[in-house]
Amino acid sequence: MAGPQGQPVTIIHLQRLTVANGGLNAPIDDMARYLGFLCGSSDPAVARQYDAILKRSSLEEMRKPVVPVSDGVSMGLGFFLDRRGGLDIVAHSGGQNGFISHFYVHASSRRATIVAFNTQTTSEKRGDERSTRALDSALWQVLMERLFGGTARPAPPGTTIQQ
Repeated sequence: MAGPQGQPVTIIHLQRLTVANGGLNAPIDDMARYLGFLCGSSDPAVARQYDAILKRSSLEEMRKPVVPVSDGVSMGLGFFLDRRGGLDIVAHSGGQNGFISHFYVHASSRRATIVAFNTQTTSEKRGDERSTRALDSALWQVLMERLFGGTARPAPPGTTIQQ
C-alpha cells in the first residue's frame, strides 16, 4: 500500500486499543460476578468456592496499602485503596479511546458497583462542566452517599453537574 506521496505505508493491527491496558475485556455480568467474589459471601458453600480460587486472606493482603498515591489514596496489590467519607473503598479504574470504567467495593458491607461509559464527551456550550468526567464525578458522589453510606468529598472545581 502506498501513502499520498507514493511512500510505502505500514499497516499496524491495533486490536489492543480496544481493550483495557491490562487486557481486561469482560461483559458487565462477568464483572458483577468478579465483584461478588471480591465482596465475599456469608454463605459457607459459596465462601468455600471463592477460597478455592483465592483465599480471603490473600485478598486481604492485596488490600493493604503499599504505595501512597495522593491524599487518602494508596495502591495495594492490584487495587486502589481509597479512604473516603469515613469508608475504605477498594477500587480500580481504566479508560482508553473514550471508554471509561470503574469498580468500587466496600468490603465490610459487601456492596460494590460498576460504572462504565462507552464514550467521553464535553458540551460545546458548557465545556468540562457538562462532560462524561463531570457525570462520572457526580455519580461517584451519589454512590458514595446512597449505596455505601459515606459522605463524598467535594468534587474538584468545574466537575459539578448543573440542573
